Amino acid sequence: MAFLPLPPPVPARSAATPAVSARHHGGRTAPELSGPTPRVVVVTSGKGGVGKTTTTANLAASLARLSLPAVAVDADAGLRNLDLLLGLENRVHLTAADVLAGDCRLDQALVRHRALQDLQLLCLSKPRSKLPLAFGSKTLTWVADALRRAPNPPAFILIDCPAGR
Repeated sequence: MAFLPLPPPVPARSAATPAVSARHHGGRTAPELSGPTPRVVVVTSGKGGVGKTTTTANLAASLARLSLPAVAVDADAGLRNLDLLLGLENRVHLTAADVLAGDCRLDQALVRHRALQDLQLLCLSKPRSKLPLAFGSKTLTWVADALRRAPNPPAFILIDCPAGR
């Protein structure tokens, strides 16, 4: 068996020429994003129980730890669990359904994480609520657009979709 030769090593960059521009916040260095923000990441699968909610929670927490503001959206109206994984289950009082009904503003429905200041949660519904069947992709598009137009838009919008969507 023959092995291909390794490529030559890449010279190390000096501190004067960083590979990525960075900002410092809370003792951590976060990469600066280029291009339009917020970036919308949809975590979806046709099958349940594959880790969509866990992945969304971990991505949101990791981005917040890097000082990149993130909004995690729990779009699973039937089985709301993202608030549980983020430890915010007792703090969700208003939802996107309340915003759509005109009962509150979007900024009132966002729940800020106490330990991770750059992380917010938006649930589409309350547990066991009866939502119309049309509550789907158009609503998610509206939510993403509304967050994009906010005075301080997040760097990332992470949408945790229900199975089969």
